[in-house]
Amino acid sequence: MKRIFDLYIQSSLHVALAVASFTGLTYLHFGLPFNLRMITLSFLGTVAGYNFIKFGHLVRRVLISPKVEQIIIAGITLISVLASLLLVTDLRLPSLSLLFLLGLIVLFYPHSFFASKRNLRRITGFKIVAISIVWSGFSVLLPAIEANVRLDTVLLSEFIQRCLFVILLTLPFDLRDLRADYGEVKTIPSLIGIHQTKRLSIVISAVIIIMALCMPSKEFPMLMAQLFVLILLVAAILRLPIYQANYFASFWIESIPILWFIVSLMLFSV
Repeated sequence: MKRIFDLYIQSSLHVALAVASFTGLTYLHFGLPFNLRMITLSFLGTVAGYNFIKFGHLVRRVLISPKVEQIIIAGITLISVLASLLLVTDLRLPSLSLLFLLGLIVLFYPHSFFASKRNLRRITGFKIVAISIVWSGFSVLLPAIEANVRLDTVLLSEFIQRCLFVILLTLPFDLRDLRADYGEVKTIPSLIGIHQTKRLSIVISAVIIIMALCMPSKEFPMLMAQLFVLILLVAAILRLPIYQANYFASFWIESIPILWFIVSLMLFSV
């Protein structure tokens, strides 16, 4: 069971559920009917993109001496890529253009670009920005554009709030990887320290709440669900130990968007 659970995490299926949940939240927040094609695309695209970033440099090694888990992950990734290509064929041109731009960020995130040996991940402070833009673009802008939602301040506010929330989600991972990334990747904890990072999480959550109240596009139950998950996430960050337990970030933290969607769906149904 542990090997199956590890495979579930390592193959990016769990983080894909989180992004798909974010996409579902966009439909709830804007009062749109669910588009299962777009939610499925966000799930499959996340699996393909994350596995490309994590395992792209290991392709040659896998071909020489493959392990069972690596073969399964490769199969899951290939299926996700092919299924994603089938789903994007029906997208409108503006959606395809946005998807292309987001794909470029994913492509150059782990790999060097042009004549430089640096990739986007090594640019100071850009790691967390790249993740938040891709997640939010994929889960907010893409479904909204495909549904002909007007590009106004309400949509921009939702996009910025989602970016900030993704940054909050990323902080536990940066704290976990602080020692491994130190000197190589300039993350927020490596730049300002652990305690200041935890204080920053409070500031970011306060900004999200202020934006949500100043731009009241969501119904009251949706605001309550958002406040609930914000408190839960910030509390987890503030109580985060120096040495995290296994799966704390990769499972429990990434489960928060899934919980947010479930709670919002339940409140919406009531």
